[in-house]
Amino acid sequence: MYAYCVGEKLYHELRDTVGHNLKLGRFKTAAAPFVLWAAERYRKEYDGGGLSWEFLTEPLGIALTQQQLREITGVGMARMGRSVRRLDSGVQYLRAIAAEGGIPVRLLSDQRGGYRAALVGLVADLSRIGLGCPRDVALTFAAQRTRRLPVGYRTGEYHALFVDFAFEVLELRELAPEGMSAQEVEPFLDRGKPGWRDALSLRLDGDAARSLLSDAVLVSARHGLVTDPMTRVLRRCEDGNWSAWIEVEEAAEIAPQLVQGVEPDRRRLRLAPVGALASAVPDLLFALDRETPDRPWDSRRISGRRTARFHFPLNTGAELMAMADGAFLGRVRLAGGEAIEIDAGPTFWRLAEMGEAGAEALSYAGNGALRTHDPHVWMLAEGGKVPDCTGSLVAEPDGSVPGGTIWRLSGNGRVLVAGGNAQIETGAEEDTREEIHASGPLEYRLLDTRGTPVHRGVPAILHRHPGRGFRQLLGAELRHQIAGSTIWHGGSPSDTMMGRVSFAVREGAGVGARVTVNLVPPKFSAGEVTYGDDPCRRIRFDGVPQGWLLRVASGKPQQPDADGVVEVRLDAPIGSQARLPLTLAGPNGAPPMSWVLNLPRPRGEFQTVAGETLASNQDISMQTLKDWRIVPAEDRRTELRIRLHSASAGGAPIVGRRVTVEQPLSAFRSLLEEMLVTGGADAELRLRVITGADQSPRLIVRHALGETRLLGEDVLVLNDQTPVHEPALAITAVDLNDPARVVETGARGLSHLGRGRWFLLPRRGSAPMRPPRPYVRPEPAGTTGQDAPRRADRIAHYARRFSETNIENDLARLAALSEMLLANGVSPSALDEVHALAKVPSAAVRLLFRVAPSDLEDALSLDLHGGPGWSFIGPVDWAKGFADEAAAVHATLAALPALADRADEHARDAVTARAADILRLRPALEGHVALALQQLDPMAIAALAQRLGGLSRGLQNPEGTLLETARAIISRQAENPHSLHTLAARRRPSGFDVFHPDLRGLIEAPLVVAEIAFGLRPPPTTRERVELLLAVQADQAAYETAQPAAIAWLAQQRT
Repeated sequence: MYAYCVGEKLYHELRDTVGHNLKLGRFKTAAAPFVLWAAERYRKEYDGGGLSWEFLTEPLGIALTQQQLREITGVGMARMGRSVRRLDSGVQYLRAIAAEGGIPVRLLSDQRGGYRAALVGLVADLSRIGLGCPRDVALTFAAQRTRRLPVGYRTGEYHALFVDFAFEVLELRELAPEGMSAQEVEPFLDRGKPGWRDALSLRLDGDAARSLLSDAVLVSARHGLVTDPMTRVLRRCEDGNWSAWIEVEEAAEIAPQLVQGVEPDRRRLRLAPVGALASAVPDLLFALDRETPDRPWDSRRISGRRTARFHFPLNTGAELMAMADGAFLGRVRLAGGEAIEIDAGPTFWRLAEMGEAGAEALSYAGNGALRTHDPHVWMLAEGGKVPDCTGSLVAEPDGSVPGGTIWRLSGNGRVLVAGGNAQIETGAEEDTREEIHASGPLEYRLLDTRGTPVHRGVPAILHRHPGRGFRQLLGAELRHQIAGSTIWHGGSPSDTMMGRVSFAVREGAGVGARVTVNLVPPKFSAGEVTYGDDPCRRIRFDGVPQGWLLRVASGKPQQPDADGVVEVRLDAPIGSQARLPLTLAGPNGAPPMSWVLNLPRPRGEFQTVAGETLASNQDISMQTLKDWRIVPAEDRRTELRIRLHSASAGGAPIVGRRVTVEQPLSAFRSLLEEMLVTGGADAELRLRVITGADQSPRLIVRHALGETRLLGEDVLVLNDQTPVHEPALAITAVDLNDPARVVETGARGLSHLGRGRWFLLPRRGSAPMRPPRPYVRPEPAGTTGQDAPRRADRIAHYARRFSETNIENDLARLAALSEMLLANGVSPSALDEVHALAKVPSAAVRLLFRVAPSDLEDALSLDLHGGPGWSFIGPVDWAKGFADEAAAVHATLAALPALADRADEHARDAVTARAADILRLRPALEGHVALALQQLDPMAIAALAQRLGGLSRGLQNPEGTLLETARAIISRQAENPHSLHTLAARRRPSGFDVFHPDLRGLIEAPLVVAEIAFGLRPPPTTRERVELLLAVQADQAAYETAQPAAIAWLAQQRT
């Protein structure tokens, strides 16, 4: 009802009229005016706290029962064409009135309020994309920003209102000069755009207008960036208890101290999951960029929305691997992903998302002192431990997690519970908390009880307050406590320390935030030793401190000798196992530690995440890559070899990747996907781990294990080409016309799905199966177009559609469908429209504009699923896609009076911004994109260079760059070069003649790709595509340098 725009005069008239009629008992007459006035009162006067009928009855001077007021509200809402919310707890009359009024202006003027933070944060989100941001992407941002608001403000209607307001603010920003102070914004707009308030979707009065608009108009794209890309979250279950999750931010910053082992001059990294994190969310991927070595890393989640939230146990750390140029650099432990051990002491949590009747989700807020604007914080403590509170602080139980109890705290005082205590203040004037983190080298031979490597040596203990960088705690600032002791000692422990140690920041005579780590001395090591022809395996431990007892598996405990050495002989039954229990007992009486010894392997092997070695050939799907890892041999060259097996793969070479550290098999997902799509629908990959002359059993990888068929209203499994019912088969049905319609169902009697073009995603157990044809209701009248029986005809139909204008909605729908399939472990190659994109490259380019930045990597990955091969798309088609997108953005902005004069500039900026996003993910496409932008608008090249911090030298000196890169490739590959004889460029720089023909394939691959892009040679065969893969994998960094140069050089030759 906020859209009625009740003015001040009408507001007072309604109050008088409603009060008069209610006093006379004219309830039906007063009903509609009552709800309109009441909604406006909430908008104008509500300043927080609980909702009450007295807030409405007192100014009216009436006294009615709650039942009467509810009946009046129900009649009034109905007469106004609105409805009240119905929840499990009943009909929510007051909440309905409050939500109808719109955003309370007094809460908007509160700089601490969640409403204000949501709106200003949404403006910042859209600023990162600009006025050309697709609306569906903007609505996704709005849903994320409003999670802490009451449920009534988290509807699609309010998301649309927030988005409209945010776009209006972006328009107003175009009028405000750079450098303007917050106090000058409102007077400037009054002078330059009279009546601007009346045009806003949100009605803002007085202080709300002055404060909110000042913040929103001046907010930067970096406003509100969180300092951790990962956050521990507890979400409420249906039974009132809590479950553990991790939520991943789209954009964040990472302190430089947390990413170690990286060369100072490196500016770009990728982070991918390892260990338990890789099993939980194998597709998770971060892109990291920084300007200088001392600056924080800008982190962007470049995996899809399916990786933004996932279940993950509290007591397990989330670990990632840093990668660059195809090489693995080392493990990374981020603040926000650390393990939380319930029995180690209390931890504190803040409201993350409101539910219908209270907190729906809580986010981790550390284990030290906490002050917050919020009325409550929550504490997680060990089960059975009841807290004591001082001052006005009150603790009330609010559910549980396995092994722990959640307590809701409010007030000001200290909470004391077994394992720790902290000062807590709710309803405070400011938000403050402290964080602590351990960072240092890891010992991969020893795993703690959670399966993660222990620290090698005493780690650096880093401490920070919100908004500040980490600093290392030293000397008197730091305290430590050894397991088994209740005493906190000053400073750091000695270098010979081994075992479990807690570190904390000193807080007066006590301690504040703390972190617990498992560690071994820096000189500790574990390796295999041999003696002549003795076949028994022996493990030697060096650097073991005196006084410690060590036991492997069920063997006898042993003490180190005077040199700190323990040597253990492994009996035959356990000598072949990959991991063995390791028990360590210290001299201080602490409970023994049960760790795991990660045994050195004499040969490389595939292992499950539980440490079981692959003993025989096994079929797996792409979905179950997450359950496997590759463990290299100790001190022997280990290689993963991949053979493509398909009808079209004749003569395709084997692809090999060297493995130097333990890696999840999912780390090779993109390579495996590309090889599978190269081989066609029935392709499979045969994987072995090779160590010298030794080879492991095979893993045979397919997109899906098994095929299904739709017969009538049932989905059946093909068993030796015979359709049979499978009781364990489950179906996820997605409406192709409306991807938001998703139904989980069984495999029989699909008629209950109703009208729609239902794409069926079958799953047997956890393994996806090949989908059948869509289930369409009502049945199509004809067999043409999208309903044609032959796939080639359906693809041709969609290709014709993509060649038309006004395809934005079709592309957005396709992007959502692709994301849905990927989330369910099904390749988007099952969609006819994905294959149609390959036939209309300019439409494929436009698809890249229909997704949020975090989903762009998924859109680009369609080239791994039968979609467009981005590097094979010519600059002309890239230019057409850019031009069509710029025209669509221009048409939208030109209709807005405030932006009409600069619509061309904004359209160019929108295209350039997305082009820069594409190149951050696919730097090899720089030549394609730069030439396309030059055709669109020569000025866009300078804007692109500014966004990327410069363009590659290959665009300025292509021939010199090609020759220089060729020499570098040969110098690195000369010992073991790949012979890629089918990759022979038809045009090459004259300097290439000096290189040996056997090396030509490696150095001419970028030229071959450029010739395909310019239409000088046909699309690659299966063998050529595999050889191109080999060339890229051989030296990824060199290829990314050479490809733009090859495009630029060939463009010069054509002019």
